[in-house]
Amino acid sequence: THFSAYGLGWVLEDYQGYKRVSHNGGLPGVVTHVSLIPELGVGVVVLTNQQETAAIAAIPRQILDAYAGAPARDWLAVMQEQLAARTARLAAASAKRAPSRSAQPVDPATFPAYVGRYTDAWRGEASVTQDGNQLMLKFSRTEGLVGPLEPVSPGLFIVHWNDRSLNADAYVRFAE
Repeated sequence: THFSAYGLGWVLEDYQGYKRVSHNGGLPGVVTHVSLIPELGVGVVVLTNQQETAAIAAIPRQILDAYAGAPARDWLAVMQEQLAARTARLAAASAKRAPSRSAQPVDPATFPAYVGRYTDAWRGEASVTQDGNQLMLKFSRTEGLVGPLEPVSPGLFIVHWNDRSLNADAYVRFAE
């Protein structure tokens, strides 16, 4: 490429020999993409109600390639391959950094000690409840942050959010 930059929220880059100006955005369940190639007088807008990263990256490239006279390329396959490689790298990095599990399983008889209300300056009030041998965490300010706590070692748990689209499970450490 001749250049790659960021201009007040817009990505500026060389694309097939032309200047491309693009921007992605969205919220859970809604993703958008805008690409402009001013030299060709071409603009592509993709509005979706899904979050498939490979598709939102492939669709505008496929269209822009046709206008730029570029050779045909299966952009969906390329993006899926890149996404799979990235996902594998992230999983390996997460596994490498994950705390080691306790040699002895956490005794569910200790769970009542974790039950209660906690306060976080950012997320507000959090409550931990017990249902049988399962602890549940729920934040008051963020409706989607609800999920079971999986014990890792005494005082350390992983919360698996019920809303799996968040892709943001987190460690929760209890300390006195």
